Amino acid sequence: MFYQESESITAEFPDLRGEIQVIDRFVGENYKSQLSYTYMASKLGIAQYKLETLLNEYVASGILDYYTIYSCPIHTDNQIGNSEALGMYKCEDCQQEYSFDECEKENIYDVLRMPDSETISALPIKPKSNEPYVFISYSRQDRLLVDKLTMYLFEQDIECWRDTKDILDGASNWQTEVREAIEHCFALVLVASPNTHPDKSKYVPSEVSYGITYNRVIIPILIHGSSWAECMPELSLTNANYIDARTDYQDAVNRLVKSLKGYMRNTSTSRDS
Repeated sequence: MFYQESESITAEFPDLRGEIQVIDRFVGENYKSQLSYTYMASKLGIAQYKLETLLNEYVASGILDYYTIYSCPIHTDNQIGNSEALGMYKCEDCQQEYSFDECEKENIYDVLRMPDSETISALPIKPKSNEPYVFISYSRQDRLLVDKLTMYLFEQDIECWRDTKDILDGASNWQTEVREAIEHCFALVLVASPNTHPDKSKYVPSEVSYGITYNRVIIPILIHGSSWAECMPELSLTNANYIDARTDYQDAVNRLVKSLKGYMRNTSTSRDS
């Protein structure tokens, strides 16, 4: 945790530890920024009721503050008021007046405090032991969602090797490390989104290609996007049986964990025999 108060929040909501860690990191990295609720929801991938509950706790702890802006219900991009001036608001586009109850609302959060920790450290990126592990292939653009997923997998006793390009990019042995990690993993989890399509990512298609070359189990989990076709990094995955996490994230990751533990047991059995 990067804020001392986050430990108290975690104690109150122990089942949301992974979500709190993701918010903690995101808030700490955006010190002195103003963040809209919509932007945070899109970046963090946390269910609405959970996110609202936890943000209220961060406000109560003095880490965040917020105000509300009001927009025309017809011209939703037109801000016509804020919570500091309650009353009737007039839209210049449609020349209508609206009460704050009639307007579209959006909370804007101010990050008031820098993290108590001096640095924002990354989640574990490599297994701590020689136990079977999964390789996580993802786009850098989806890192916050991947942080959340990786933390949950660790909590379920599934060791992970995260693609370290955000830390080691440019190192001469980086590609060799990635290739060897994929060769020795028992499964490759592809965190798929429009950002993993070959048009947008040069790394993910290569990692998936390595997985196919080494005959690794590849389990795609689709985190956002309108269709699988706009997300798949490799044509051979056209008919892949992916896990859809776009509507029910928790159910999707539970199915992912169940699948991974099944493959992990088979891997352990094969090693012992």
